Amino acid sequence: MANLRAAELVAGFLQGQVVQARARGTARGEEDADSLEVALQCVARIFGLPEAALADTQGLLNLVGPISANAQADELKNKGNDFVKQQQYDKAAEAYTQAIALQPTAIYYGNRAAALTNLRRFEEAVDDCNMALLLDPEYTKAYTRLGNALAELGRQQEAEVALAKASEPPKPAATTSSTAQPEKSRGFPASAASSGPAPTAPTPTPAP
Repeated sequence: MANLRAAELVAGFLQGQVVQARARGTARGEEDADSLEVALQCVARIFGLPEAALADTQGLLNLVGPISANAQADELKNKGNDFVKQQQYDKAAEAYTQAIALQPTAIYYGNRAAALTNLRRFEEAVDDCNMALLLDPEYTKAYTRLGNALAELGRQQEAEVALAKASEPPKPAATTSSTAQPEKSRGFPASAASSGPAPTAPTPTPAP
């Protein structure tokens, strides 16, 4: 089950990369997309992913257009944020899933992890946090959400490690000047989606 879930996450990431490559509208982009689709097919075949689990990447691109793919993903993210504010976490998770299919980013995976945590789907939330951290190891809120989800699963030692990572000061950003500036946090707190700075995420509210 864990291997299948990991395969689905990898497949989702590859789908988003295919869309991004084709959105370039260049010959090189088409070549990259073709190579990514071969990798996607290999993952699907090796792990026996059902066809329904694979998004129609060309259909997604036809729907949003090459120029607006990124904007459409951001719009879906904002829609998911609105659903979180309304405590409609299942709809929020679906909106973030669609955003990931168009543009897999650490923030989108982290946002979906927050929604899944509120749905008490903690194993899936852990997977999404790990994917977010793979894409952006400095994404502090992903460590917070990972720690919360692991704690809910009773994996206290791992939870403490993740939460300790979340409390570490950010590493200085690369700069050409003599004084480095701290990197700003990204994303929104696990309990509510917002664009402003967020405190440590509270324990998720159980789904009714």
